[in-house]
Amino acid sequence: MSKLLEADLSYKIRGCFYSVFNKYGPGLKEIIYQNALEEEFNKQKVKFYSQKRINIYSLDSGKLLGTYIPDFIVEEKIIVELKVNSYLTQIDINQQRSYLRANMYEIAYLVNFGINKLEIKRSIYTNDRKPFYIRVNPSSVRENSSSLIRGNLCSFTLMELLIIIGLIAILAVASIVLFNPMKQIGKANDTKRKKDFDLLQKTFEDFYNDKSCYPKPEEICYDYDKLINICTKNGSWINKNVTSQV
Repeated sequence: MSKLLEADLSYKIRGCFYSVFNKYGPGLKEIIYQNALEEEFNKQKVKFYSQKRINIYSLDSGKLLGTYIPDFIVEEKIIVELKVNSYLTQIDINQQRSYLRANMYEIAYLVNFGINKLEIKRSIYTNDRKPFYIRVNPSSVRENSSSLIRGNLCSFTLMELLIIIGLIAILAVASIVLFNPMKQIGKANDTKRKKDFDLLQKTFEDFYNDKSCYPKPEEICYDYDKLINICTKNGSWINKNVTSQV
């Protein structure tokens, strides 16, 4: 075990595989095992990325050819791919080794939860056998190691970012529609106008009760003193504030 590459970490994550398999058994959907394994990693305090993009480089020129998205990257050292098949094929194993050969990670696990006995394949492709420009390329791995956290890292693909932006835009529009500030101001103004009209109606009704008629046009003016005299000729039934509203 002392000669095994990343022996302690490998032993720990294999324990996580078996723990999930013993709890849930074989044959469930892959996403269920992925979520269960995330819980187990968190429980065992294993740092990991979920669905992180890995750059794949040309073995001839070092040019970026594309990206590969494994299920997990553990401690920035080990790639983990989950399967739910009747058995692991040699094609699956060869594919994983091909990815290892074209990036800076050295260890990968292929785990099959689809059969009664948990199937685990470990592949190694050490960096000393890879082209120099892949080994020293700083952008291929560990570029965000300072942001690695326990649990799922908040790194998003372009499609995920577009979806999030779209949802934010929809929520913003909904908020404007439901809580339109101009509409709220308009409602407040309508309430004030209604209150003013009610007060004005009461004033005219009180005038009618005293005079047995409504004010004539020439009696309605904005001369405050004259309006006070008209309204209080037979008694001071209206106060200064009400008269001001008229």
